[in-house]
Amino acid sequence: MSKEGNLKSQDYFQRAIERDPTNSRGHTGLGYAKFRHAWDGFAEYTGVDGAEFIDHAKRAIGLDDGDAMAQMLYSIGLLFSGQHERAIVEGQRAVELNPNFSSAYVPLGNALMVSGRPEEAIPCFESAVRLSPIDPRNHIYLAHMSEAYFNNRDYDAAVMAAERAISVNPENDYAYAHFIRAIACAQQDRTEEAAFSLSECMRIKPDYVHNHPQLNMYTNPADREHILEGLRKAGLRV
Repeated sequence: MSKEGNLKSQDYFQRAIERDPTNSRGHTGLGYAKFRHAWDGFAEYTGVDGAEFIDHAKRAIGLDDGDAMAQMLYSIGLLFSGQHERAIVEGQRAVELNPNFSSAYVPLGNALMVSGRPEEAIPCFESAVRLSPIDPRNHIYLAHMSEAYFNNRDYDAAVMAAERAISVNPENDYAYAHFIRAIACAQQDRTEEAAFSLSECMRIKPDYVHNHPQLNMYTNPADREHILEGLRKAGLRV
């Protein structure tokens, strides 16, 4: 979604709240739109403020404690606030509320992955893709899956998942997938392929290689160093 489209969404959800303050979905939608605004790089500040999403999620959960999307938003807010273990608990709650809600598996998988539990994260991303096989966001889910495989030191699977992410995104404008393919190829000493993927990442989003959103979220410094090592092997000074 474009910056303009996101701002329109925020306006719609704000108006929905004003019309019916008791509808949880308005708060959930506004909180998620604000999250995407920051995550997609449209915000004027750097980074994502999890506290803002926690506030919207709590309001929504208070109105409807069966709202799986509100629970998912709560998990996202906790993760970006550095509360990884609580993010896992609340992410599991979102999945329990609606096991068929494909998107709910993604923040749970991310919370597990950056907490040093990639082997548990992988099935979450697999579930997201399985439950919604033609989802237009599958390139996102597959790229996260690729990073989980990378952290689990399964570089072949990481490359395959990244390539799937690239193939299902016809615009070929998703830097994240090229980023993970680059570091996975690099760890296999496939230097030419790594360099090519790194150049594609930088072509799409020049600053991505220095600002991978999840890099500083890892609780284990060795996991962060593992990614940086891949970048160095791919030919980047970091």
